[in-house]
Amino acid sequence: SYTDNRSAAGPDEFFREFSGTLVADAYICYERLTKTTLGRINLASCLVHARRKFESIHDLGPTERTKTAMRFFQRLFDMEDQWLQRTSDERRTQRQLFARPLMDEFKQWLDVQNAKLRPKGSAGVLPS
Repeated sequence: SYTDNRSAAGPDEFFREFSGTLVADAYICYERLTKTTLGRINLASCLVHARRKFESIHDLGPTERTKTAMRFFQRLFDMEDQWLQRTSDERRTQRQLFARPLMDEFKQWLDVQNAKLRPKGSAGVLPS
């Protein structure tokens, strides 16, 4: 199914019968799908798109934070390169064994950075 625009109707129509995990960029219409499909679709973010956001900031002037983030992405992409010739089941197993712990570590690091970088409210606490 093809649409010549980026309206919400395109993904709604295309994924009408779909059930499973959808790996997508940050296009807002995909996020909307998870709300309208009652759990049939789980949204997973594309790491290449996520990396581009960090890369853009890094290119403005590298910092320890951007360098650390870029290293996490590079480690994940290096793993994926090693698994290219494997079957999808083998890649899934490798991801669970090796990439998942690295992603958990990355998420913990991101949470710490987010807490440090978010502006504080007038009472000195982070807004919810």
